[in-house]
Amino acid sequence: MAEFNIDTFNDMWKQAQQELNGMWEGLDTIKSAALASDSIKRAAGTPENADMAEFIERARQGGSPVVLDTPSPVEPPPPQQQEFDLLGDTVDTDSTDGLGTEMDFDLFKAQLREDEGVKTKVYKDTEKNLTVGVGHKVLDSDNLQLGSVIDEETLDRMLNEDASAAVSNVKGLVADWGGLPSNVKHVLSNMAFQLGKKGMSKFSKTIDFVDVGDFKAASVEMLNSEWAEQTPNRANKMADLMASG
Repeated sequence: MAEFNIDTFNDMWKQAQQELNGMWEGLDTIKSAALASDSIKRAAGTPENADMAEFIERARQGGSPVVLDTPSPVEPPPPQQQEFDLLGDTVDTDSTDGLGTEMDFDLFKAQLREDEGVKTKVYKDTEKNLTVGVGHKVLDSDNLQLGSVIDEETLDRMLNEDASAAVSNVKGLVADWGGLPSNVKHVLSNMAFQLGKKGMSKFSKTIDFVDVGDFKAASVEMLNSEWAEQTPNRANKMADLMASG
């Protein structure tokens, strides 16, 4: 009979724990992506299959097997409109703090989940700030430390508060928020979420072009920045959306 080696056993146990933790983190990421997908489906007027996250959670908790109904075919919009139609003017009766009727707040949050990524475990970002959820910088009042894990309810509460703050911050930088197209509102709010009010205020030329309705010039000015160099994919996507007006 082989001799029992406690060190070998401990190494195997640690490896098994790491693999299990990685599996649960991966499932949390998939669930977060599903939540974003569900929000976009509901915003697009096709809620009949917007329950993917619910099925994933039931499967994780040992519920019934995941069986997704095949959605009814949806007629796509014309090619030239398809990219931006989800950001069209919509009335959002569930908007937070009166953010207006032209900006879909749920869709904005879904976009932030996609752009920022979703992490349920506290980590250090590139600037060594403790971060969790959807780009949320950990505050003293959060009572979290490196490695702490949050649930979906806490994550969504943080996202609601941070997204609302981003919109409120950028509203104070433009001349006529209410008169802006919804695409432009989404872009400015997305930038404010990522850069903060102080960082966003540095885009004075972009804001000047927005105030006079020259959204193509604003999009060009957006890319003339350190922000665009650091996050080119996100910057290019936002610039394209800004140019669409």
